[in-house]
Amino acid sequence: MFQSHEFGEKIFAPLLTEDDAFNSQPTLGNIAYRTPAITDLLQIPDDFAQTYSSFTFWITVLPNMDHGVEELECETKDNCKIIYY
Repeated sequence: MFQSHEFGEKIFAPLLTEDDAFNSQPTLGNIAYRTPAITDLLQIPDDFAQTYSSFTFWITVLPNMDHGVEELECETKDNCKIIYY
């Protein structure tokens, strides 16, 4: 999930790919994830995205149902902060 600073909304992100899962080390607290293009994530045209100087998001993870349904967050919020420029 991407929590948008600019829009105050949570946005569902694409699922982790097999490559992301392979490069992740969840037992060490690390998850690899390649973020989509901002226009793909927000489903907006490129010219609209260009009207912003940046987009800020905080990332959370929704586990699959086998591991619970509680949204997982970083202990330190800024460790999960992403800024698109």
